[in-house]
Amino acid sequence: MQVSDNGTDWRTVHSTTTANGDIDTIDVTETARHVRLHLRARGTGWGYSLHEFGVYS
Repeated sequence: MQVSDNGTDWRTVHSTTTANGDIDTIDVTETARHVRLHLRARGTGWGYSLHEFGVYS
């Protein structure tokens, strides 16, 4: 997961290669205006599946 203050310069706040496809809750203390999920590899042979993505303060 990456965050940015201006939408151009991104910084990584969380990265993993051990996700299991279940529910993941990530606690981040960064403050930013933009959040993006940067997917690099499929977890299964069926492609990417994202049921829900939320940002809460």
